[in-house]
Amino acid sequence: MTPPPDVGSFVLRDATLDDAAELLEWRNDAVTRAMSRNTTAVSDADHRRWFARTLDDPAKLLLVGCIAGDKVGMVRFDRLASSTWEVNINLAPGHRGKGWSHALLAAALESVMAAHRPAEIVAEIKPENVPSRRLFEAHGFRRIGSFGEVDRFVLSCRG
Repeated sequence: MTPPPDVGSFVLRDATLDDAAELLEWRNDAVTRAMSRNTTAVSDADHRRWFARTLDDPAKLLLVGCIAGDKVGMVRFDRLASSTWEVNINLAPGHRGKGWSHALLAAALESVMAAHRPAEIVAEIKPENVPSRRLFEAHGFRRIGSFGEVDRFVLSCRG
């Protein structure tokens, strides 16, 4: 197992339009597409429209994790109901397997809970995506069942 990274200079920030191209590259990566609900490649034009709408939507939070100025991954939260958010995470392909997913998810969960204090955060993960399953379980998510091609995991943030 890879030792955990030194997270001392890790920064989580809001995404900006300047991040659009890299996040599209990560989104269209073969591994990302295979583990996504939508496995088709996304065009640049479609992505840029979606990206701009996402940045302007108060029901969505798009965060980017950086280490020494290098982008390591992104986390997106979509509000499903007044106290429920869905979380999605994607690492830059060159940063997979180095432990950054834990730093990224921990910081993102702390950020969304501080700002919005949701009662529940859900993640939908394909059964074959073992690294994501382990990641979310390590951060307190529990599997509540299968829904179509994905398993749903929930983190309760009450109290």
